[in-house]
Parts: sequence; C-alpha cells; structure tokens
Amino acid sequence: MKSKKKIVLSTIGPRGTCSEYTAQYYMDKNGLTGEIRLYSTFEEAIDVLKRGGSDLALVPFAYQNFAKLLFENFDSIKIVNTFVYETPRLVIGSKKPVVTDIKKIATHPAPSSWVKRYYPDAEIIFAESNSWAALMVAEGEVDVCMTNYICVEEYGLNVIKDCGPIMMSWNVFERIKTASPVQAAK
Repeated sequence: MKSKKKIVLSTIGPRGTCSEYTAQYYMDKNGLTGEIRLYSTFEEAIDVLKRGGSDLALVPFAYQNFAKLLFENFDSIKIVNTFVYETPRLVIGSKKPVVTDIKKIATHPAPSSWVKRYYPDAEIIFAESNSWAALMVAEGEVDVCMTNYICVEEYGLNVIKDCGPIMMSWNVFERIKTASPVQAAK
C-alpha cells in the first residue's frame, strides 16, 4: 500500500483560532496527514502557499478582505475546495469572572458588527484573529474580547457571554502550477 504524502496547510494563528480548528477538521475529514502552520495574517498564509512553503491554505469567506485576497492572487492560487463547518463556541472572554463596565473590547473584524450591537458604548479594538484578541485581554490591553472557547482555555480567561458556534463557509486554496516552457509550446 502506498503511503500518503504529508502536506502542509497554512492558515491564521496563533494557536486556538477558528481557522486552526477548521484546518484540523479538514485534514481529518479528508484523510490528510502533515502539519498546520499558523501565520499572523491570511495574506501571509497565502504568500507562503504561493512561494511553495505550504501545499494548501485555508481562509473563511467571513474574512473581511476575502475578495481582495482572491483577486489580487487569482493568477497564482485557486480555490480547490469549499465547505461549511461550524466554529468552536464563540464567547466574550475576560480575565475577571464578572465585568460590569466594558470600555474596550478586542475582536477580529469579522464579528465586529455583532460586538457593536451588544456593546454599543465600548471602543472596538481590531485584532488579526480571535487568538490575538484573547491575548490582548490576557495582557490587560482591553477589558474583554470576542474569541472562541479554545482561546479562553488557552489563555486562562473566563466566559462572560456564550454566543455559541457559527456555521461558516471555508475555502481551501492551492497554488496554480505554471506550465514549463515545453508544455506551454504544445
């Protein structure tokens, strides 16, 4: 029996993001082995893919710059799979078990309209990922954050509001293999 090739899948980090969670689901569901590498931004994950540092990249449709990312790279990457999968439970997390006066809340831009609806007087500080938002709370930069349950455990936070999981569409990208000069001449 032929062994499966190990792959590298790139997505946003640090540890605990919904994207890392979904990347692991995707690999397990498709019988893929290898590693998930986490980057500071989706753009960085795509750049690594384009340079050959990964085999696949995972980006959610909910990413606010998805169209820009796709169209700026249309000649070097392509979507090879799209699927729906729910996020881990999204929560509002805090260092304290009870927070009554929320002045600053960190969130990834994607759920920011939800955050603004429930915390209209709070200053919203954007983070690159839900993990970064949790880290901002852990380091005392903000009062609370919109994150997921994985990050609450990772950074020792308390759940002050459980928002539940969100069904989301996810995109798997692959590098476009360019034809060699011999193939192009045929």
